[in-house]
Amino acid sequence: MSGLEEIFIGGFDYRHLISIGFVLAGGSFIQSAVGFGYGLWAFPLLLFLTDLPVPGVIALMGSSGFIQSSVSAYHHRKYVVWKKLFPFIIIGIISLQVGIWTLHSLQGLDRSTIKQMTGAILLSILIIQYIFSVQPREKVHPFWGVIALFLFGYISGIDAMGGPFAVLWVMAHQWSNRQMRGSIIAIIVCVIPFQVFLLVSQFGPVALNAAVLGLLFMPMALLGTFAGLWIGDRIPKKRLRRLAVGLLFIIAATAILHPLFQ
Repeated sequence: MSGLEEIFIGGFDYRHLISIGFVLAGGSFIQSAVGFGYGLWAFPLLLFLTDLPVPGVIALMGSSGFIQSSVSAYHHRKYVVWKKLFPFIIIGIISLQVGIWTLHSLQGLDRSTIKQMTGAILLSILIIQYIFSVQPREKVHPFWGVIALFLFGYISGIDAMGGPFAVLWVMAHQWSNRQMRGSIIAIIVCVIPFQVFLLVSQFGPVALNAAVLGLLFMPMALLGTFAGLWIGDRIPKKRLRRLAVGLLFIIAATAILHPLFQ
């Protein structure tokens, strides 16, 4: 019996529910405060702390993340450059389907291997962000937007950690801090409904039940969101970003080395 089935017949350990709530609240807090990190934080931890299958984890994150992202997008609504974003959002939605097809082909892997792969992907993303910290410019060639949003959608379909590729592209523009944060959140808000729909279409009840479960954690997600927005407007972003990145490095290393501690 899968963890998701147990949730809906009353056999799911309440400690798992508590851990899910705190993980989603933490991810919402980080993303609202520094502009990225929800998937990087929540996906590896949910794999560690629950027995949910990967499609279930992504669907759960998607439904609860949509709430967080919608509130943040509304908070920055005046600064979103929709005309610039729309064509690239379409690319992300198309590549999302390719990522979900890839996820389907990986279903035979055991959870330890998936955890190690997740840690390796997370570590790679963090290193890419560090190495390719490009200087903002007035004009960015559309080619880079196509590449960034394709990778964003593809990785989001596999493990919901594609956000940093969108972040790298947005931060390459000479936009204000609010424009950048608003644009990143706008991309995520537009993609999440397609992500959940495609997961439910591909994986059926496993993804659907998880998506419903994610909605039940709305209070925790909103609590983390409002706290993150409040902190993000009052504490230097660089300090928060360093702390968030440091925690993500620890999560990545733990995931990669996990089999050594079994």
